[in-house]
Amino acid sequence: MKRLNDFFQLENILLLRRVSSDLISAVPEEFYTFNKNLFGINLEDHVSKYFVCGLLNSSFMNFYYKNKFSMKKQEVFPEIQKYLFESLPIKIVESSKQKEIIEIVKALQSFGELNRLVLDKMVYTLYDLTDEEILIVEST
Repeated sequence: MKRLNDFFQLENILLLRRVSSDLISAVPEEFYTFNKNLFGINLEDHVSKYFVCGLLNSSFMNFYYKNKFSMKKQEVFPEIQKYLFESLPIKIVESSKQKEIIEIVKALQSFGELNRLVLDKMVYTLYDLTDEEILIVEST
């Protein structure tokens, strides 16, 4: 693992669970190495890891993920790869619009859980989802 040491020391890294029925993302609080069950995403400097973590853990992004990439068999979970992550509709907005999501993710992460209700409302607004679209997302 020594050859990857520089990667594990990056400041703007996000962790994503590789195989799951849902997108599960977290922001590491410390530098450490991880195994093949996690996917490390090195984000560009102008994109907050907390903002992207919030998007990935939202009901909207999970709805998109399941409908776009899931396997035909319900018991088989898709393995997210780099090309799948890059295909997700991550909406990058100016830092002032990222602020609310960043703050809620930091607050919720400090409690050890991510409450989707508050986060989902912010993401629905960010993506301009209609009430009808929100009902579709929440009914799955």
